[in-house]
Amino acid sequence: FHPTAEHVLASGSADTTVKVWDVMKAECKVTIEHRELLQDVVWNWDGSMLATSSKDKIMRLVDPRSGSITGEVEAHNGTKTSKLTFLGTHGTLCSVGFTRQSKRQFKIWDPRKLSTPTCTTDIDQAAGVIMPFYDEGTNLLFLGGKGDGNIRYYEIVNEAPWQFAIEDFRATSPCRGLAVMPTRSVDTTKCEVVRMLKLTSNSVEPLSFIAPAS
Repeated sequence: FHPTAEHVLASGSADTTVKVWDVMKAECKVTIEHRELLQDVVWNWDGSMLATSSKDKIMRLVDPRSGSITGEVEAHNGTKTSKLTFLGTHGTLCSVGFTRQSKRQFKIWDPRKLSTPTCTTDIDQAAGVIMPFYDEGTNLLFLGGKGDGNIRYYEIVNEAPWQFAIEDFRATSPCRGLAVMPTRSVDTTKCEVVRMLKLTSNSVEPLSFIAPAS
């Protein structure tokens, strides 16, 4: 759903199109054609831009009002799935994918200059697709891989080196999916800053991230 406007929804489907919908009227307002199967569709923080990734390895920036593609670049040269998230009011975009050698990595991009990434960080060598989540209140980027037991998190800053590795959350149960709960669900009396739900093969586990009091 659109982050600031009511009843506006963006969808991506197997017919390789992204559509912007008026949910109240059940009408498609804009259709954006892609060449290959879509892998991710995300809004920026104020809903003025969409970013998409697809099987052809291309990350595209889209004007959701006109449906025009305003920029595109090969985000990662590996063949596996690439995921995206905008980094809030920083105005930048994070893509997570694979190299040709199947190393997992993430890149930070300035939408105004897609020729080269602002930052490239190799993570590890593993097969699981990484799901990125950004928390605006703490400037933390969380990366959880499907099949992984751990979740990495990084602080995002506005100058080089653009990110700092904070810590890893480690668990023995492999992850099948992650969701970030609304900020209103955190317990501030315990210095909790983010709460997630982790899907495993037979359960949903709540995860709590605590910022130690200084």
